[in-house]
Amino acid sequence: MRIAEVTSPRAERARRHERALWWVRWFGITLGTYQVTNATPVAGIHTPRSSEWIALAAVGLLVINNLIVGGVLWRKPSDRGILRLGALVFAIDIAALWTITWAYNFNRFDQTWVVLLVLCLE
Repeated sequence: MRIAEVTSPRAERARRHERALWWVRWFGITLGTYQVTNATPVAGIHTPRSSEWIALAAVGLLVINNLIVGGVLWRKPSDRGILRLGALVFAIDIAALWTITWAYNFNRFDQTWVVLLVLCLE
């Protein structure tokens, strides 16, 4: 991935952070795909088949998100462009996390919402 040159120090920091998050997101996509496709059945709980497809769609949303980041960082973004990119990517990341959490929250005693709260607060 080639990153374009940015002149201001603030934009340079933002570019480095987005690039680091780009790699973190690819790790999350790989791990999420593995976990969704290799789920272990829990005794006494019926997992709806739609949960897997909904979660895979949300992981696909993260793939699209990463492609957007890669495409924008490939060009020479301005300071304002990097700020817009950060806001857009953050919104898409949160939407994907909410979707995956919602897909697997079919048990009334489940604690996945706590995980969602912690992830969003980070």
